[in-house]
Amino acid sequence: MMFDWEDDVAEHHGVKGVKIHDAEENNYMNFASEGACNNVQSQGDADRWITSYFHYDHGYDDEDGEGVFDDDDDNDKDGHKHHKNRKGGHDKEDHDDVRGGRYDDTLQGNYQDELYGKRGNDILNTSAGEGENTLHGGKGDDTLIGGINDELHGDKGDDLLLFLRGGNIAEGGEGEDMFQVATYRLPDEANTVTDFKPGEDLVVIKEVRGINSFDDLTLTEENGNLIISYEDQTIAVLENVTAEDISEDNFVITPETTYNFEVDPNDFQDEDGNAYAVDNSYFPRLPGSHYVYEGLNEDDKLEHIEIDILTDEAFAETDFPQGWNEILGVKTTVMRDRVYEDGVLVEDTFDYFAQDKDGNVWYFGEDVINYNYDEEGNLIDTDSDGSWRAGEDGAMPGMYMFANPSDHVGEAYYQEFYAGEAEDAAQLVAADQMLEVLGIEYENVVLTLDYTPIDSESVEFKYYVSGIGPVKIQHLIKDTEFNLVSYTPAS
Repeated sequence: MMFDWEDDVAEHHGVKGVKIHDAEENNYMNFASEGACNNVQSQGDADRWITSYFHYDHGYDDEDGEGVFDDDDDNDKDGHKHHKNRKGGHDKEDHDDVRGGRYDDTLQGNYQDELYGKRGNDILNTSAGEGENTLHGGKGDDTLIGGINDELHGDKGDDLLLFLRGGNIAEGGEGEDMFQVATYRLPDEANTVTDFKPGEDLVVIKEVRGINSFDDLTLTEENGNLIISYEDQTIAVLENVTAEDISEDNFVITPETTYNFEVDPNDFQDEDGNAYAVDNSYFPRLPGSHYVYEGLNEDDKLEHIEIDILTDEAFAETDFPQGWNEILGVKTTVMRDRVYEDGVLVEDTFDYFAQDKDGNVWYFGEDVINYNYDEEGNLIDTDSDGSWRAGEDGAMPGMYMFANPSDHVGEAYYQEFYAGEAEDAAQLVAADQMLEVLGIEYENVVLTLDYTPIDSESVEFKYYVSGIGPVKIQHLIKDTEFNLVSYTPAS
């Protein structure tokens, strides 16, 4: 299946005139949408499908100004037993109620929005918003992710209340809760916990450079509250807690990840010396596969991403020398990733992956070509910023996807490691999520929180589906989202 784009591909608030061509069946499916949803499943014998959600409007607000998706539990009884993805608007004049139901929901807010998870194990996220939101987890073991000056209520259940920025106020409620008061960097402003229960709740500090143990923190009391600081910066305030109430046992501190990996080529090939196919269920990279992702980037440009898993013959036709995809004695599978902004090629990357004998997928490097343009759109030059290759200048392969993700929930790991240049890392958040993307429902979704210690603004959720790979990428700070809109499996 391939795309044929009309001249008027995208406007700021929608995509118009899209024509999809199924070459095998010679069928055309036409769309003319402006801020609307279009879902289609191609008909034919080939195992190929396309679904697209051409709603790039910033907001999803209803016209009467009332809460967006202000439904109750009864609305979930008619077959809607799925994970909902819901957003509040971006307009500061609109203050939205965004509500989940009885199942596992993902809710997002922007400015002065009210988010209600209600039942289920929900994810409520305002990390990319403008602040002053209120998050209510409701029943279930929820994850609440605050941005700046937000108010978080875990309510019932054993909840994780996580802060990516600062100035938030959190109340855990009933249950044994975890307050992740610093995540990969110090907060912009101290976060406050109003009901910390020593002996039940935990303070979590995750991979902040310089904080390696409880002894690195300073605890002081002020007006009956406990102040947690590092050097001269206040990280968190625990209200109505004294130094006598607290001990090292109340803290979970994860030091910044250190990394070392030695490659044994025999781990990546069978007895006959053939490289294992990259057929990991959650990250299959089988030659001949084709993926397309789309979304608006932070500059409000339509970003169109084409990914091809190259056959040996296709890679031989590139400008790379023969055998270039053999790294540290391991033959890798090559993924070509081309990024277009409003139809203009801005990046062309060749990524190198290999699967070991246990089924884990490792990332061995990337060759990047960045295309730089002037304000008039004329090509100035190209560069290779972001390129790295395992075995060169101290760079090492990184773990990209575990063979059994459910065995590694909560673990953090490097996906690539070239000190100071490429240090992408991830934490495996869940392996049992339910998710709806562009009209398609998925179960047992693997969710990772991706970040890099060298860029505090680069924090994102990635959602992986068995048999396909990534289907959604959400940048939490940049407030962008890219969805899989087309997938052609290997023949």
